[in-house]
Amino acid sequence: MIVRTILANKVGEVATMLPDQPVMDAAMLLASRQIGVVVVTTADNMVLGILSERDIVRRLAEAGARVLDAPVRTVMTTDVAICSPDEPLDVIMRRMTTGGFRHLPAVSAGRLLGVISMGDVVKYNLDQMEYVSRELNGYMLTA
Repeated sequence: MIVRTILANKVGEVATMLPDQPVMDAAMLLASRQIGVVVVTTADNMVLGILSERDIVRRLAEAGARVLDAPVRTVMTTDVAICSPDEPLDVIMRRMTTGGFRHLPAVSAGRLLGVISMGDVVKYNLDQMEYVSRELNGYMLTA
């Protein structure tokens, strides 16, 4: 399985923001959509950074509530790990586990295509295990 296949099965748009939008807007977007990250992009969808709930909480702890008025670019992670749409899922799982993050923007020619989450990876693995289990049970019944 490759990233492109998972992206094709996902529903909904990727949450994005422009770098000069206030952190409060990002927090409201994260809360309203019940998501963990927003990708910070240019107007033409080039990835500049990623902003997670954790990023916001850490900055709140450091700087207080005034961080909510700051632009997203001052809080976002700029060293963003990304993946390509043709990468195999096992490579992505390893990168996420080793890097300790739960979201990977999928990028082609610098432009955002979607986001692969650890939940997407877990769902794929569970689906695979269920498929193998059904196949083995079918084999055992006919043998």
